[in-house]
Amino acid sequence: MKRFLMLFLVMVTFVFGNSLSKINTLEAKVTEKTYINKNSKEKVYKFQMKYPDKVYKEMLSPKINLGETYTYNGNKKRVYYPMLKESFFETITEDENYILQAIKAIKQGNKNYTLEKKEIKEFDLGEGIKIVFLSYKKFDGVNFPTKVEVYENKRMISELLFSDVKINKNMADSIFNIK
Repeated sequence: MKRFLMLFLVMVTFVFGNSLSKINTLEAKVTEKTYINKNSKEKVYKFQMKYPDKVYKEMLSPKINLGETYTYNGNKKRVYYPMLKESFFETITEDENYILQAIKAIKQGNKNYTLEKKEIKEFDLGEGIKIVFLSYKKFDGVNFPTKVEVYENKRMISELLFSDVKINKNMADSIFNIK
């Protein structure tokens, strides 16, 4: 869960860095590689976000996770496991939710980021966590990073590759329902 919230924080950080008025919704295919010791794991998922606190993630691979869905709406979370045909529900506190922490910090003027060519290059989350935004590309009139690296204590723990990016497209609220 912590890694997913970190991904969401990456997205929220980017949205804030490029002006709230520009990005209201985001959809992308994400290929995420995580590095643990000398091993790496890769997963691919469809990611949808509606500003400021709604996220839907559907696993596309690996095969064992195919069809799993993760829905975040405010401080509520729903995880659906198709193999079990069961959903699990959870309430997320503000302390557990990096997204809410990031929104608060940025609204209060916290600027722990480095700009390069008017785009966010690095964002320091504290506690040894740093996010590096790379390879910007223009999607729907907005520059967006196609590659993001996450570091913990100067060691890369995750790499995110974004494709099929759509910004500010119509998105039904129903996908974010937690039932």
